[in-house]
Amino acid sequence: MTYDAYEQSDADGQPVELFDIAMGDTHWRLTSCGADYEYLGDTYEYEPCKCSELEQTGEIPKDGIDLELPINHPFGIICIAGTPEEEVTLIKYRGHGGFFETDFRGFLTSVKFNKIGAPVCKFEPRSSDLPSVGGRRRCMRLCGHKLYGYRCGLDKEDYKITGTIDSIDGVTITSSEFGDADIPEPEVYGDLTGLDGCIYAANLGTPSYAFDNSIRSGWSALSYTDNWITCQWTSSQTIKKIRIRPCVRLHSHSPGYDVGETNMKHFRVAGSNNGSDWTTIPVMQWFGNCHYYAGQGGSDTLVDLIIDPAEWIGVILDNDNAYTYYRIWVYDTWGGTSTLIVNEIEMIAADNTMDTYTFGAGGEIIVGTASRNIIAQVGDTITINRPFGSDVVADDPFSAYPGCAHTPGCCRDKFENWPNYGGQEFLPVKNPYTGNLIY
Repeated sequence: MTYDAYEQSDADGQPVELFDIAMGDTHWRLTSCGADYEYLGDTYEYEPCKCSELEQTGEIPKDGIDLELPINHPFGIICIAGTPEEEVTLIKYRGHGGFFETDFRGFLTSVKFNKIGAPVCKFEPRSSDLPSVGGRRRCMRLCGHKLYGYRCGLDKEDYKITGTIDSIDGVTITSSEFGDADIPEPEVYGDLTGLDGCIYAANLGTPSYAFDNSIRSGWSALSYTDNWITCQWTSSQTIKKIRIRPCVRLHSHSPGYDVGETNMKHFRVAGSNNGSDWTTIPVMQWFGNCHYYAGQGGSDTLVDLIIDPAEWIGVILDNDNAYTYYRIWVYDTWGGTSTLIVNEIEMIAADNTMDTYTFGAGGEIIVGTASRNIIAQVGDTITINRPFGSDVVADDPFSAYPGCAHTPGCCRDKFENWPNYGGQEFLPVKNPYTGNLIY
């Protein structure tokens, strides 16, 4: 059993938590999972213990956990006379069926006893024992690596461009070398299904209701298997992302409809330039209650995990080809015997207006010994963060370096440095109602 697999268990899929308390060479290993557990050759004995959630607070060094032990636990008895002078450490593991990750490492700072006499041990991370907070690398959605730094791995000199300034006016600098750089044409960002000339088709129902920018209407197909819906453009498009709004309750529904049963379950995406020969488009990433499904179609088939969702779901496609037709094939619905309904579909082109411009989004220009950040570029003109001094004039030589938006697309498409990407685009939350990030 792994985190990626759907689990139905007596514990409702609650992860196993293992606690390794160490004082010198003495270890107390316990678990709250209901039975003794073997991990890495050690036995974690079942004890009725309870651990608080790992919180993210404003005091980063003080973020810790409270571990409540049984009343007569041997370590708790040691603490009756006070917190041990010898250092006591804790390693907490969390996982499913043999697949574990280290959830917390820390040391004991205090012990108190609650109303029933059970010891409650306060453990804090190592950062709280350091003389100063300093910089701490933490998980974030965008890449946190410094461009051209050792974690990024790119050699700055490989991207250096030299030239002379044609004109300079405050924060605006023009040079032909900027215009000669490899700058792609900016692609349209956003839903392209509403462009003039779009033609919609489906095996059943009225497909235009899925492309009218309204979730108050929807495409209905009076079949629960093998449905499809297509958008056709007058010229080919490179679609990178598809967003789908599953069925929510519409005014047109009869009272007998079970909304969840009408939602798509498994689907794939295909492109064509003639409307008859279709090419399946692989999926690169999933979002909003979708994930990889190893059934029909393999890696390009998805499963919606929420029967009655109220939010958008969708996919990011591994697609560099331009097609005139894009089709979504829906294998089945969650109900199995009901109508398929989709409120809205958006087919989105790539956004490279910031990510792949050579010098924009964090580039750098150096004139003499003075350096400035490049915050934007349009053709052969750049905008810097603050002016140079009066001694920097036209015809002065410069060196310039491309910038990075720290997004997945910029890392992958602009620098081809995807293996070193340091962000977690789909960073989960422990509790979606509190927004407390896992880190």
